[in-house]
Amino acid sequence: YLIQDAEQIDPFWLDGVSCVGITAGASSPEFLVQQVIRRLEELVGPCEIGSLERVDEGVTFKTPPELLAE
Repeated sequence: YLIQDAEQIDPFWLDGVSCVGITAGASSPEFLVQQVIRRLEELVGPCEIGSLERVDEGVTFKTPPELLAE
């Protein structure tokens, strides 16, 4: 589900669920991610939090020429 804030989490989404994955874009403020975690804990109780291993997707981006030092 795509949500804008923690209050959009529908408790019915969690019926029968034992694991939830949370992803956020690089520009997502950390406080919003923490609010989602707190909301999940309100709905289901204490949560075990972990991270997946980093995956190198082999993608690189060149620095735009206007940002390069002269």
